[in-house]
Amino acid sequence: QSRSSAASDVYKRQSRRLHKIIWEFDNYNQGRDYNGHSVIMRWEYLKTAVEIIKDNFIVGVGTGDIELAFKEQYQTSKSLLLPKYQLRAHNQFVTYTITFGIIGGLWFILVLLYPVLKFKEHRNYLYIAFFCITFLSMLNEDTLETLVGIVFFSFFSSLFLLQETKS
Repeated sequence: QSRSSAASDVYKRQSRRLHKIIWEFDNYNQGRDYNGHSVIMRWEYLKTAVEIIKDNFIVGVGTGDIELAFKEQYQTSKSLLLPKYQLRAHNQFVTYTITFGIIGGLWFILVLLYPVLKFKEHRNYLYIAFFCITFLSMLNEDTLETLVGIVFFSFFSSLFLLQETKS
């Protein structure tokens, strides 16, 4: 009985969340206020980032100008986001592409994949697990823009790539 009740509670929570996301998209499509709603705000961040990339496709905006580029693009697109919600892309790959252009974005991806391709790290299951966790994190956050993210990536990359393997 308790398992079925717990499953029912999980289903209800998921249904409520899905309904809330649909409501957020409806608000967005109708041009109503979507401030403070995380899914739609992330959609707006990504949309803004794509516009910045289009304007600075080859070499990007540079390392010091990403905040300014977002601020200017929010003004240009007349975003309904309040200034306190006008944030960056929340995606490491997009952030690197905005900063360094398509050349830098592709280079970043190549550098991430290099150990797997060059050293055959696809056989190292701990490294692959770490890589997947890091990759997924980079899809949802600017992981390497914080000290914690840099230390996490550097420490575990070094640990797993430099460990001795037994033949």
